[in-house]
Amino acid sequence: QPESTLRTAADHYAQQQWDEAADAFRLFLTLAPNDSRGARSRFYLAESLMQLGRFVEARKEFQTVLREASNHRYAQRSLFRCGEIDFLMGDYNEALGVFQQFDASYPDDPLRPDALVYLGRLHLRQGKLAQARQAYEEAFATVPSGPTSDQCRLGLATIWEREGDIKQAPSEYRRLAEADSPALAEQAYFRHGIALGLLDRHADAVDLWQDFPRRYPDSSLQARVDLACAESLLQLDRHAEARKLLE
Repeated sequence: QPESTLRTAADHYAQQQWDEAADAFRLFLTLAPNDSRGARSRFYLAESLMQLGRFVEARKEFQTVLREASNHRYAQRSLFRCGEIDFLMGDYNEALGVFQQFDASYPDDPLRPDALVYLGRLHLRQGKLAQARQAYEEAFATVPSGPTSDQCRLGLATIWEREGDIKQAPSEYRRLAEADSPALAEQAYFRHGIALGLLDRHADAVDLWQDFPRRYPDSSLQARVDLACAESLLQLDRHAEARKLLE
């Protein structure tokens, strides 16, 4: 019965049937608590729970992998996932500690560049621009192309903007607005508009803001876009248009 249960769990997981996969992996662990495949099964149980948005339960299972199989190949990925869950749940101090531990413990792990990107984002949240720059630059040096490198470029452009060195930021944001990742492209497009406003290029900023709803019709950033657009319209003495946005 354990063998068939594990096969069933794997089948459900492959078909992205997360509820069924979680139940089957949990049953396998109950039926065969000392099986050598236990750490792997628990990892995929945690992954299934994470896909379901059950982050607290998922983190508990990842922590069990770390505690009971610290030398297993899934331990490294479990630690990384703990950091991701902390980040997603807004526990940023905990996430910072986890990703710093991952960076120090697994310098050759393929996930290290992604951990560095998280560290960059976390340092940015704390206003620690030097540490954020170091994390992004290390990640970029390791992975100079692809989605991770685009995250680094976005982070570095944000640092330039915050440091007041914004002349090179708009071109970087403009390039990233065409990135394959919709979420990253949206953030880059938004930051591009902010940078144009800071450079007193308000007409260009308004053109960009007014095109935002077409590009991102369901964006959670729309209220901030309307406010930024209104501010640029006021700078251009287009008061009626600004007032309409703010009503």
